Amino acid sequence: MTVLFSHPRGSPFSYNTALAHFEARRLEAFSVPLMPSLMTLQFLESVSSLRPMAQRFGRRRFPALRLHPKFRDAWGRCAV
Repeated sequence: MTVLFSHPRGSPFSYNTALAHFEARRLEAFSVPLMPSLMTLQFLESVSSLRPMAQRFGRRRFPALRLHPKFRDAWGRCAV
């Protein structure tokens, strides 16, 4: 049995749930509205007025699942 996991807001807790399914070899793919790249976060950090946004988005980065299949839209954003 495999699992397709999705969360509409991309709560940090949802990444831990997806990781648990991944480690149990049940995760087929997961979908969240946003999983920013390290490059995106570095850019936001470099602009002083965007640093608070970078901190919020930083909670949506989850390196343990960065290489696992995700559903994405045409612009490369994770799509729900």
